[in-house]
Amino acid sequence: MKANRSNILVIEDEYAIRRILEHALKKAGFEVVAVENGRLGVEKMREGAFDMLLLDLMLPQMDGFEVLRVMGEEGISIPKILIITNLSEDEVMGRLTGKVVSGVFIKADYDLMEIVDFIIEQLGGKKRSGKRLGHNAR
Repeated sequence: MKANRSNILVIEDEYAIRRILEHALKKAGFEVVAVENGRLGVEKMREGAFDMLLLDLMLPQMDGFEVLRVMGEEGISIPKILIITNLSEDEVMGRLTGKVVSGVFIKADYDLMEIVDFIIEQLGGKKRSGKRLGHNAR
């Protein structure tokens, strides 16, 4: 990973969403590592430092809540954590009590490019041209 770019870890099991986020974030100038389950995500966190974690909560092998628990137990620190999920906001907020996250995005409520724009604002990447790479239905 290059020191002059922000490094983002994407943990998302839905292939299309993972690939769209990975492509859009790389195009914005970020270094991106994208994996499909929580177990692999924790392994990547143990291997290197990241500036942001984009974490789905409903994952195979280790869900996002378990990923956050392991991070706390092992002292793994990532400055910005964004949650993306299909769960309801009430359910997410109830289960995230005591966890510090930078944002929670309910997938059905946001276009993927809105999430990318939020990340660019948070980390200072290259602004998008407005071209759509993909989106979620509202």
